[in-house]
Amino acid sequence: MGVPWRQGKPARSLKNQFWIRVFWILVFLGMGAGYTFYFKEEIFNWLLAPAGDHLSPFDGKPVYGSPMGMMGATITVVAKGAILGALPAMVYSVLTMIRPWLPARFWRFTVWLTLSIMFSYLLGIAFVYYVMLPVGLGFLLNFGSDIAVALIDIGEYLKLLTALMFAMGLVFLIPILMFLLAKMRLVKYRHWRWGRMVVPLFAGFLGIILTPTADGINFLMVSLPVMGLYEVGLFVTWVIAPDEGNYLWLRTIGRLLHKVWRVLTSPVRAFRWVQYKFRDNNKWRGV
Repeated sequence: MGVPWRQGKPARSLKNQFWIRVFWILVFLGMGAGYTFYFKEEIFNWLLAPAGDHLSPFDGKPVYGSPMGMMGATITVVAKGAILGALPAMVYSVLTMIRPWLPARFWRFTVWLTLSIMFSYLLGIAFVYYVMLPVGLGFLLNFGSDIAVALIDIGEYLKLLTALMFAMGLVFLIPILMFLLAKMRLVKYRHWRWGRMVVPLFAGFLGIILTPTADGINFLMVSLPVMGLYEVGLFVTWVIAPDEGNYLWLRTIGRLLHKVWRVLTSPVRAFRWVQYKFRDNNKWRGV
């Protein structure tokens, strides 16, 4: 199989394909920016929804303390929308460019891996939006509300929102990282099993870093998912090589269930055995 970039015409073709992909990425970038700017009011309402009406006493709307505050927040949201709009085009371009150099089996694995990464990252974003922010902000913004009133800057709120979504999206990739390392045989299941001893410390460290406050609720909402995701990754690594261990005694439980099933179905199997024997005897006698 020849290497395309070592030949004249294929090299020019590859160069043209590259610039065509860049063009479409820029098109989708502009479309994402335009769509976000056109529907900026609906998008802002969606982004502010997890905080409810606790951001300020002015109908729950956030505030801004400088003349460029709202403009800066809008530019931030439009830039994020542009990147989000161009992301599918970028992923598709990269995958189609590397496809000629990948075997069919490895190509399918790459596609499934890419889809799994995107799905896991979206799960992390959904966890922040639907669980972490409503619970955490509901607790923090109502704490001491009879003493002081919250006036949350919209720029600071967006920074917190995007930082948590980005960080928790990466955290939700822990099982996929463990799967890759186990698939490449760099870290085996028994090594990951011993890692359980340090996972609570690692989860607590991430909880301290990722939570901007010192309250226990936000700390637990980061550290507990980390430990849960590690268990998911541990189970996936065990599925790859089940002979290396007995994850939560699943192999033992499976063997016991198999024995119970054989005992429960033994009358049925005995009846079928007698039926087959009777049928064979009748055939031999010519009945």
